[in-house]
Amino acid sequence: MKNLFLMLIFANMVLAIEVKELPSKLTLPKALYNHCLELTQSQQLLKLYIFTDLNISYKSPNKALLQAIPKFDKRLKALHTFFNTEFTDERDKQKFSEGVDIWEKSIKPKLLAEPSKENAKLLKKELAEMYRKLKSTKVLAKRLSKKGFEAVKMTGGICYGSQDMVTLYLIRQAQGTVIPNYEELMKKKMAGFEKRLNTLKSLEINTPEIKKALNEAERAYSYFTFMYNSETTVIPALMGKKADEIFKKIESVKKLYGKLLKNK
Repeated sequence: MKNLFLMLIFANMVLAIEVKELPSKLTLPKALYNHCLELTQSQQLLKLYIFTDLNISYKSPNKALLQAIPKFDKRLKALHTFFNTEFTDERDKQKFSEGVDIWEKSIKPKLLAEPSKENAKLLKKELAEMYRKLKSTKVLAKRLSKKGFEAVKMTGGICYGSQDMVTLYLIRQAQGTVIPNYEELMKKKMAGFEKRLNTLKSLEINTPEIKKALNEAERAYSYFTFMYNSETTVIPALMGKKADEIFKKIESVKKLYGKLLKNK
């Protein structure tokens, strides 16, 4: 029975990520959307890196990682060029450039090198620093502070949060790396995730389609929390799958919110 259960899990497993090309005509809304996606997919790259270190062969995570890195790199540099024309604050330009430098000089070389649990822990820290640099700009803050965009902002936090939590879990529980404040960190991330999700579920603008997608994301999260709270069972690929299910459902919600705002 246990083997059958695992077969059913792996039959639907998706470990690869799709890094799409930027639109040929890049507008500020499209750039901000892809910027948010880039931040989330940086954690997905780390997830593939960890799966490679764990010798999970299904869906060839190493091959998927090596294919995704140059696409991610190209997109990040294109966004950097675009935002430099949008930034009016020199501090914003400097911060974004510092984030790109962290990627170019430290993160990308580690992702391309032979994986190890030591580097996975370092990558987790460096990706967090890159995230802080790339997201804290006035252009992004101004856009998302406009009335109606709060929901869009929360979807970004949920998408990123699903991947951020799973990579932390994999580093600690699957790779066995010591993280002194692991429980505290995870509980904080989970509390933030749950707060955003519950806030979205309570919005009056939600359509039946949005409500359905949010409920499906919540269901995937319940599997995640069950696995997190399990004292003996560690199935890395299942955790990755549930994080990706959350990501896909919330991405669809983000697009639906975008349509609602556009029609206002």
